[in-house]
Amino acid sequence: RALERRVSVLADTRIRKPRDNRLVRDTRASRPSLAQSFAFGHALIDICDALTVGSIRGALPVRIPLRNGKILEEWSVRSRADAGQPRYPLINLRIEAELLLFIAQTGLNRAQAYPARIGQFHYTSHLDGYQVRRYKHRRQGEVEFEIYREYRALFERYLTWRSAMFPDDPDGLLFPFVRHGRAEDAPPRFTRVHAVCRKLGITFVPPGSLRKVRINWLLRELQDPELAAEMAQHAPGTLLRDYVEPNPQVAMLEISRFHRLADPDIAMPGPGRCVSPMPAGLPGVPPQATRPDCASPAGCLFCVHHRDVDSEDHVWSLASFRHLKSLELARDRSSPPGSRPGNPHPAALA
Repeated sequence: RALERRVSVLADTRIRKPRDNRLVRDTRASRPSLAQSFAFGHALIDICDALTVGSIRGALPVRIPLRNGKILEEWSVRSRADAGQPRYPLINLRIEAELLLFIAQTGLNRAQAYPARIGQFHYTSHLDGYQVRRYKHRRQGEVEFEIYREYRALFERYLTWRSAMFPDDPDGLLFPFVRHGRAEDAPPRFTRVHAVCRKLGITFVPPGSLRKVRINWLLRELQDPELAAEMAQHAPGTLLRDYVEPNPQVAMLEISRFHRLADPDIAMPGPGRCVSPMPAGLPGVPPQATRPDCASPAGCLFCVHHRDVDSEDHVWSLASFRHLKSLELARDRSSPPGSRPGNPHPAALA
């Protein structure tokens, strides 16, 4: 208020505070996130497996067995008296699950995946999956999306199911939700899948998080940001800025690889590691100390190329070894009392 301003000085400039996307993660934080994504994906596949054409048109309730041992019952109506009503909620539940699987496999966002149209799809092998094109008036169009090889069977099964449930809409949306009172072009909110997740006690993973899981998995598998960005249909800068999350396992792997290149170790006779096969003593070592020789464990103690084991157990072993040698020194009677001492015992040099 010193300048009697109602807004800050920065508000009148083009300077903007950068987004703070720093995340504090460790191995304990990353494992539950990945486990939740797997549990969510398994639930989606179980829903799609159970909601067949026959089960939707059959008797209620529809029993959905899950791979975790639970059984989900869906009535699709408000009460048993309404069992003769259309099964739109069950149809929408299957389509919501299929759309989430489609987003997770293709990497498209919700705004891109939902307006996709049905058609005659053609698959072309590409990397570890397929590039999918849609024929338009007997002409092969551009690549619509890319899928993994394992997802093709699930996708074609969904196309068969969609043709059976919507026989009068052969050229409509790929994911034609049945709606009453809402605009057809509005993206879905996945309310049915949300309700199922609450019943099962699992975490709902939104489409944006599914895409992040896919992109980070690609980065870990490929170890090539440019190729991963191309497969995710993003610029490398956008990928690294908005999607990449720190992973402790990848960091430890990169650190280990760096140390192998910068500080290579060589097989040695004693515990620890050696970085050079040419033995050399440490500066200032007494001349009576054991000379480095790369032949015995004692020859590693005073070598400049020796790397000790970084553990409390090894430190305790060294301290115990020194104490043992000090006891040997105390019991040494090689020189008679009063005589001039000769070379000191090696234990006295430790």
